[in-house]
Amino acid sequence: MAIRVAVIRGGNSLEYQTSLEAGAAILKNLPEGKYQAVDVLWTKDGLFHENGFPKPLGRILARADVVFNALSGGDGENGRIQQMIESCHVPYTGSRVFPAMLATRKFLSREIFEKSGLKIPKGILVSHIGEAEAKAHEMFLRTSPYWVVKPASLGSGIGVGIAKSRSGIVDALSRAFFFDNKALVEEHISGREFSAGIVEHFRKQKYYTLPVVEKIRRREICPAKIDLATSREIQEVARRAHEALGLSHYSSSDVIVSKRGIFLLETDALPPLLPEGAFVRSAEAIGLEFPQLLEHVVTLARERKF
Repeated sequence: MAIRVAVIRGGNSLEYQTSLEAGAAILKNLPEGKYQAVDVLWTKDGLFHENGFPKPLGRILARADVVFNALSGGDGENGRIQQMIESCHVPYTGSRVFPAMLATRKFLSREIFEKSGLKIPKGILVSHIGEAEAKAHEMFLRTSPYWVVKPASLGSGIGVGIAKSRSGIVDALSRAFFFDNKALVEEHISGREFSAGIVEHFRKQKYYTLPVVEKIRRREICPAKIDLATSREIQEVARRAHEALGLSHYSSSDVIVSKRGIFLLETDALPPLLPEGAFVRSAEAIGLEFPQLLEHVVTLARERKF
């Protein structure tokens, strides 16, 4: 009998479209015969639909063997959907509730990274817009221009701005607070940006590091054209970040390679599995084709004990 996989996509975040596309790709590429893929759409109004028909999530998952979490951002990554699935006692892909929450709350993950000895940009948390002037002044005194201002709990570059002056920090904070109720101001690190993915329990390694990808002006070069020593160092940062947050199954970390060293920017506990995306292309570069990647992740989910 085929394994029934409920693929949840959509959600309530600004990355809704990304999730729709990733979920559609997963539905299409799960190996036929062994798996019966079920399309579970979580619409922006909070309703769940199974193959186009609205149903309570509990009824949908009652017939599922495993859930493939294809959501991006918002309640799909911050622990909420994980709690909902766990209440239905069904195994699911990706990280558990608490690690997922830590990864999305950048101000918390920064503390964990720093305590783990990972190098991160200097930064400051702005808890509400009323602090903007004071925090901008504090950051202006602590570090030299430029500064990166971003929502504290969002990914995919949403709401991110570059400030060149103290007033520019305040303006960028105003934009960031449009998307989130907390914001971060970080020093801008000049250098080349890369990402590295982790796949757990692959090729007899607990944390297998995928080839490094370089990000240049919205383009992704895979594998990155860098020396072997730097590539391995980036991969080690990604492995340590994944382990420090207690993530599961797979993740991706973004770093900047500068003259001052390698700085960890953030770790995505649930990178979108898009056929043309960096994570999937990186996996394919070492012979792990998309359907086999999906099967591996589903297997990891089914093996996890509650």
